Formats: sequence, C-alpha cells, structure tokens
Amino acid sequence: MVKAEHLMALVDALETRLAASRATAANLFTALVAELTGTPHNGKVSIPPPPAPDAAADHPNIKQGHTLCRSTK
Repeated sequence: MVKAEHLMALVDALETRLAASRATAANLFTALVAELTGTPHNGKVSIPPPPAPDAAADHPNIKQGHTLCRSTK
C-alpha cells in the first residue's frame, strides 16, 4: 500500500510539472511568433493535446516494469 501511495504522489508531482512545462512552452512559442511576425504578444496560440495515456506503453525510451519506489522494510 505504501508503494502505491508513493507512486501516486510521484504521478501527481509529474502531472503538475508537465502542466507547468506545457504552459511555459506555449508562452515561449507565443513570444517567438510575436517577435518573428512583429505582432502583439497578446495573441492566442493553440497547442496540441497531450498523447493518450497508453502511448507511454509503446514509447521506446520508457522501460516497462521499472520500479520507481523501493520498500525500506
């Protein structure tokens, strides 16, 4: 049970960091487009949706069955 709670905490932290990273990327992209086109920085930019949750299973850089937490018993 402790491992599951620890894993869920890691997932929550990762989701928070990912959302912040996407917001930063969108802001940087907006600023870059505004700089290159000479338009005001207040324009809206659409970003693609995140990949499906099961997309990680097919990703070559993600090790399946990797243990994130180790018990300290």
